[in-house]
Amino acid sequence: MKAPVYIGLMSGTSLDGLDIAACSFDGGGFRLYAAETRPFDPLLKKRLRHAAESNVESLSALHAEFGSWMGKAASDFMKSHGIEAVEALCSHGQTLLHRPGQRHTLQIGSGAHLAAASGCRVVCDFRQGDMALGGQGAPLVPLAERDLFPEYAFFINLGGIANISVRKSDGSMEGFDVCACNCILDSLAGALGEEMDEDGRRAAKGNAHEGLLRTLISASDEAFGSSALDAGEAARLFFAKAALFSLTTDDCLATAVRYISRMLARALAPHLPSAGDKRVLLTGGGAFNKTLIKQLSEEAPSFRFQVPDADLVRYKEAVAFAYLGKLRLEKKVNILASVTGASRDSIGGAVYLP
Repeated sequence: MKAPVYIGLMSGTSLDGLDIAACSFDGGGFRLYAAETRPFDPLLKKRLRHAAESNVESLSALHAEFGSWMGKAASDFMKSHGIEAVEALCSHGQTLLHRPGQRHTLQIGSGAHLAAASGCRVVCDFRQGDMALGGQGAPLVPLAERDLFPEYAFFINLGGIANISVRKSDGSMEGFDVCACNCILDSLAGALGEEMDEDGRRAAKGNAHEGLLRTLISASDEAFGSSALDAGEAARLFFAKAALFSLTTDDCLATAVRYISRMLARALAPHLPSAGDKRVLLTGGGAFNKTLIKQLSEEAPSFRFQVPDADLVRYKEAVAFAYLGKLRLEKKVNILASVTGASRDSIGGAVYLP
């Protein structure tokens, strides 16, 4: 009998598009049947980028429209890849704000509209229950990393926010956000008329500014501590401090890359084992930034950073949410209190039927 198929839908803060991954899970591993990124049309991307500034009516409309758009994208994906039936679409949604200190968060993309447009069962709103239990609502992926990648003890996702997961010696997981990542790199590249800094080439041309670097690290330590980060707030901090210095965009990119790599190295350092595997699995769009990876290796030479195949780099987060959705439907724990700081482990996610 063919293993049930789950589709993960991931839309990150960098707004690269909607990542779609069709997977099955068996025996502690997974199989990726098909995956692709559906780009947002320019108007939708603009509306999502500025959604947090919208009035209530506009935001409510976008919540419904984005759910329907994702449903159509998922339906087209299934048809193009010959996928006839799935157990569920498991959607992260588009994060507009994240306020763990105030115990609320907002991801838009209506699950009801997503179910209606796709004709599939939907699991979404994974973060809300954990925050109601006093948790940070993030990161959620470490549980999937624990189960699906048992050969690794360290994980870094270089998305809009850079975050780290660690498998501790007793097998439990710890996870935490570290700093802004692609949300600042892509914005700086946009000032040069580019979608991204391809391979980190512009950063490699620039010179990191030590004064700005020290200012950024000090301000980040004071502002964020160990909290789960809101991408908008983290990006605003970077650009507010960068505005104090007269730098070219290339120098800003060089400084940003050094800032990200140094923040990650500082966060990894307390977890360096005296013996054992020191490999770090790198995923997320930033893993394609060769300058960033080179500098990360320089900042944390005791670790071995590994970039897997391109599909895993791009779609690990979507695969993870497909897995979290599977656990939700099986009524199994899919959110770890050891990671989020909640009062207990929980089963997160709302379910919508078509």
